[in-house]
Amino acid sequence: MSLAARASGSASERVWSEVRPSGRVALVNRPPNHRTENLADPGKIPGKGETTDVPLDPQGVSKLLLDETGVDGEEEGRQEIAGLPNLTRYEVQEEIGKGGMGRVLEVRDKTLRREVALKVMLTNDRTEQSRFALEAQITGQLDHPNVLPVYDYGLDDEGKPFFTMKLVRGHSSIADLISDIRKGEVTARRWTFKRRVQVIQEVCQALHYAHMRGVAHRDIKPENIVLGGFGEVYLVDWGVACLGDKAQVRPVDLSKEEARVVRETDARNIVGTPIYMSPEVIRGGEANAESDVYSLVAVLFEFLTLHHYLVDLPDDVQVLADQICSKGRTAAEGFVDPIAGRVPRTLSALCLNGLGTNPEKRFVDARQLEDHLQAWIEGKNPIICPGTCMQRGMNESRDLIDQHPVLIPALVITLSVLALAWIGYTTWFFIQSA
Repeated sequence: MSLAARASGSASERVWSEVRPSGRVALVNRPPNHRTENLADPGKIPGKGETTDVPLDPQGVSKLLLDETGVDGEEEGRQEIAGLPNLTRYEVQEEIGKGGMGRVLEVRDKTLRREVALKVMLTNDRTEQSRFALEAQITGQLDHPNVLPVYDYGLDDEGKPFFTMKLVRGHSSIADLISDIRKGEVTARRWTFKRRVQVIQEVCQALHYAHMRGVAHRDIKPENIVLGGFGEVYLVDWGVACLGDKAQVRPVDLSKEEARVVRETDARNIVGTPIYMSPEVIRGGEANAESDVYSLVAVLFEFLTLHHYLVDLPDDVQVLADQICSKGRTAAEGFVDPIAGRVPRTLSALCLNGLGTNPEKRFVDARQLEDHLQAWIEGKNPIICPGTCMQRGMNESRDLIDQHPVLIPALVITLSVLALAWIGYTTWFFIQSA
């Protein structure tokens, strides 16, 4: 098995490219009386020209709205780019991203007169379409502020599936921020350790919500955590997510032949990005909520130190797996950030705990990780050395002053004056005695 690697930061540091199967979908039994929140029938892939009730363009309504607003009299004016979907409702502005399975376009919804992001497949393969449909369904049914909302899903006039979602303007990923901080960019100077931790906390909230609904992301990495221009944080790209046995998200239905192809694909491929996988997953184990949390801690380590926790990444996947499964880990406090300085010891200990090889000794879930990060922000960090003991004491003193803003300062000043007076008196007494 070969894995492509690209340089990142320095020549000795590489970021592995993600490895995706040709199609992978988790099959679960639908619970009785199940309520689907966002899609009318996620198990059904719409036919040509059809959409589910997520679209804001029911049959007949678009024409009525267009007639009233006069948009239908306007010339289409769509930008001619090779391979674009033929969709009369959307006017293509530009291509903003492209991957192995699909492309993402910025389009204008002529019905609602707003810009949205449209993702369309590049292939007509049925299994790939099932995976694509599942991505739209999972994303659409995860109704959380840190997950991009899905607006529409259907097939274009050429039979290729598409879905539209919120367009995030002025966005950048954690991977982009890490690169900017390394370069010492002026715009990156505001990214203190506290700001970085707060971003990871929001991802924890999205992950915990998904895990409570039985969905595992399976590809947590810096590129998939997107920051908007107005402080938004989004966990994106649910294309390889899997569903647990008790998932509250309804999967797409596959035929027996498609299910067989998916199982065979699973056996041949690593799903996700290897350098952020947990030891049990890279050894062939099943991905779950715990492995997602491990990957998020790996991202946190890199966000704080600007280096992967393995420091030097090998080219061979087997060597990589051996290093991930080994007990040796580099402490984050050994790195000095060019903007924020040395990584705090408490955060370093937190990363070491979350990157352990034994799943039973790591964080139980994303909520526990978030709580530990919040404790550090509030200054209630655990005491692990004299330095952290002093920090805890000073933080507790600060909280005490907040509760008694007059009494505590007055008491401290009074005691300080008395102490100085006593020192002065004893010094004078000994001089006189001599």
